[in-house]
Amino acid sequence: MRSRNWAHFALGLNAFNSRFLSGRSDASYAECFFQLPMIEYAEICKIYFNEEHNPDYYSQAWTTWFVVSLEQLKHPPPTRILYPFVGDSIGGAQISGTTLSRNLNTERFEAKLLLHENGSFASYLKKKGIRFRIMPLHSYVGRQTNTLAILAVMITTFPRLYIYLIRNKISIIHCQDSRMNLTWMLPAKLARIPLVWHQRSKFPNSRLMRIIAKFANQIICISQYTFSTLPDTLKSNSLVIGNPVELQDGRPDKIESKKNLHKVVDIPVTQDVI
Repeated sequence: MRSRNWAHFALGLNAFNSRFLSGRSDASYAECFFQLPMIEYAEICKIYFNEEHNPDYYSQAWTTWFVVSLEQLKHPPPTRILYPFVGDSIGGAQISGTTLSRNLNTERFEAKLLLHENGSFASYLKKKGIRFRIMPLHSYVGRQTNTLAILAVMITTFPRLYIYLIRNKISIIHCQDSRMNLTWMLPAKLARIPLVWHQRSKFPNSRLMRIIAKFANQIICISQYTFSTLPDTLKSNSLVIGNPVELQDGRPDKIESKKNLHKVVDIPVTQDVI
C-alpha cells in the first residue's frame, strides 16, 4: 500500500480554518468552522488523494468547498415539523392542525402528518388529498386513568417514537391534543427536539399534566379563556393564538344565508336572529 504525507493535507486544512487577526502584533487568531455534507467532503479528499492529481488540486478542492457552503447558506433545507394525531376521530383539533400544516411556507418548512389509527381522520385526509402516514401504536396516553398506567405507556412507546424522530430528521413536534402531548413528550425531550403543546380546551386539574407540560418548549392556547385555566407556573411559557379558519371561495349570499338560518332554527323569515 502506498503511503501518503498526511501532514501536508492537515496543514492545508488548518491554514484554511485559521487566520491571524490584522492590526495586532501578538499571535492571536480566529477560527471559522463550516458545515459540509460528507459526500462533498469526500469529493475534496478524492481530489487530493487521486493517483494523478494535477497542480491545481488545492484550488479545485477549496472552490468546491466554497460553492457547496454558499449554496447551503442560500438554500438551507426546510425545517421538518411533525404533526402527530391519534386518528380515531375528527374535530376541531384535527382540522385546525391540518389547516396550520397546509399553510406553512414550503420553502422554509416541511409538514409531516402522522396518524396512529386508520380511522375517520384518515378518510378526511384522503378526501382532501393530503399526504399522511400511519404508524400504529400498541397503546398511547389517553386510554388510561391512573398515573402509573400513563407513565408505563409513555415508557413502552418511547423506543419506537424516538427512532422515528431520529430517522426522519424531525426538527419540531407540534401536538394538537393532550393524548399526543403526553405520548410524544418523552421521546421529544430525549431526542432534544422542541415540542409545541397546543391547548385547545380547559386545562385539566391533573398533577401529572402540570408536571409534563413544564417540559414543553412552547404552549399555545386558542383563547384567553383557555390561557386563564393554565397553572401560573405555565403561563410564562404560553401565548394565545386563535384557530385558523378556512373560508370558501367567493363571498356568501347574505339573503340566501339568512333564509337557511331561519329554516334551521324554524322561525319566520320576518323575525331577526341575533
